[in-house]
Amino acid sequence: MTAFLYPQDTACRRVVDISGIWRFKIDKNNEGRTANWKDGLTDTIDMAVPSSYNDIFTDKAVRDHCGDVWYETDFVVPAEWQGKEVQIRFGSATHRAIVWVNGVEVASHEGGYMPFAGELNDVVQFGKKNKVVVVVNNELSLSTIPAGGVVAHKDGVKEVKPYFDFFNYSGLHRQVKLLALPKQRITDITTITDFQGSQAE
Repeated sequence: MTAFLYPQDTACRRVVDISGIWRFKIDKNNEGRTANWKDGLTDTIDMAVPSSYNDIFTDKAVRDHCGDVWYETDFVVPAEWQGKEVQIRFGSATHRAIVWVNGVEVASHEGGYMPFAGELNDVVQFGKKNKVVVVVNNELSLSTIPAGGVVAHKDGVKEVKPYFDFFNYSGLHRQVKLLALPKQRITDITTITDFQGSQAE
């Protein structure tokens, strides 16, 4: 689900920022998806959200990691939000991400510099603790923006080969927010223009 408009707290919309210190784990052996890390992480370290995880560590292997990294945190949806449409909005996840809440996939996205959101009404418990787990992948291809490639070495370690002149910073790069929206609302506006001779509509 795209989420282009910046969320604003108003009389009929509520916004709660759940950024902060999340739990973080690098998937060195590319096992997290098959091992169901979506259900909960172990052996984690603290990670600031938003941030580029590459800049948090001095270890070159972490800074240059190519592949999946995992994030996890707990949050509470206020009980008074029942009756609203509840979403979780990510300002940026570089370059692709899958989001699970309480073990259920609620969003997937590719495009590291665009926001996206997932609807939560069917998966959260109002007024109670809920868990969100996110896998973020920074691998590049000819179809990603920016474009690049991936080289797999004999030891199984993957390396990003960028086709650009800056570092491939990765992670949850913008704030993560919970939104409570009216179920009846304007979600999109389309303008259609037409020309008939010298007349325009």
